[in-house]
Amino acid sequence: MTAPNPTARFEAALGGLSPGGHICSITESKSEHLAAAVTFLRIGLERGEKCVYVTDAAEEECLRRAFHDAGVEVSAALESKAVVLITPAGASLRGDSFDPYRLITYWKKLAALAGAQGFTALRAGSDMQRTLRTASDAERWLEYERQLTQLTTDTGCRLLCEYHRARFPDAFLLDVIRAHPCVIHRGTVAQNIYHLSETESVETGLSAPELEWLLGDICKREQLLATRGEVTASIAHEVDQPLAAIIAHGGAARDWLEGVPLNVEEAKIALNSIISDARRASEVLARIRSLAQGGESDVNETEIAPVGAD
Repeated sequence: MTAPNPTARFEAALGGLSPGGHICSITESKSEHLAAAVTFLRIGLERGEKCVYVTDAAEEECLRRAFHDAGVEVSAALESKAVVLITPAGASLRGDSFDPYRLITYWKKLAALAGAQGFTALRAGSDMQRTLRTASDAERWLEYERQLTQLTTDTGCRLLCEYHRARFPDAFLLDVIRAHPCVIHRGTVAQNIYHLSETESVETGLSAPELEWLLGDICKREQLLATRGEVTASIAHEVDQPLAAIIAHGGAARDWLEGVPLNVEEAKIALNSIISDARRASEVLARIRSLAQGGESDVNETEIAPVGAD
C-alpha cells in the first residue's frame, strides 16, 4: 500500500485532532507559517466551524493570498463571518502588555458566539510574533497559554499558536512547548509527551534540554507511530486478501461436497485454491518476521502438496 505524501499526511493529522485541541506550531519560515495556518483554518471551514485568526494589518494580505492559493473563496468566507481576521488590538491586546484573564474571557465569548451564529465550533489561530508584544510579558503569557488548554477542553474549540523560531529565545520556546498538548514542527503534527498541566511546575518535567533535541524527539516519536500505523495497515491489507479468498473457496468446496450429485473434481479445485491462498498468507507472515528480525527470512515453510497431486 502506498504511503500518503507529506502534505496529505500533515492534513490528515491536523484533521484527526479531537475537539479541544491546543496546538503550538514552531515555524522556521514564512511559507511554513502560512501553510500551517491556512491548512488548520481550511479544515475548520470544511467542517462548518467559525475560523478566527489574529495577525496585524501588514500580514493580512499575505494570509488572504495563501487562502486563495489553497482554493478557499476567502472573500465569501469573510463576508459570511465564517472567517474573521482581527488585529491584536481587536483581540483585547492593548498597548505593550496584556491581561490573561481578559484574553481568556474574549475567547470564551467568541466560542459562545460561534455556537449562537450556527457554527459547529470555534477554531482560532494567532501569529505570536505579532501578538506577543514585549519580553516583559513572557511570564504572564505562559500563564495564559496554560489556561488556554483548559479553555479548549471546556469549550471544545481548537486553538493554534504559531511561534517563529528565530523571533523568540530558546528558553522561552521550551516553556511554550511544555504548555501545549500538541506540537507542529517541520510538517509533523505530534502529541507532546513533554506537556505539563497547569498545576505542574516546569521543574517536574524535562530538565531544560536543547530546543533542537526536544523538537526532534517529539517529531521522531510521532513519525515512528505514523510509520507503524502505515505498516500495520499494509500488513492487514495483504493478509486480508488471501484470508477472504480462503473463506470464499472453502464455502465453494463445501457446497460441491454437499451437492447432489456430489462433485469431487470441483471440490478439489476449490481446495487447491485454498492451499494456494494459505501459502500466500504464509509468505506475507514470513516477510513480516524477516522485517522484525532485521534480515532475510531463513524460515522454510512446510510444503503443502495440492489435493490430488501424485
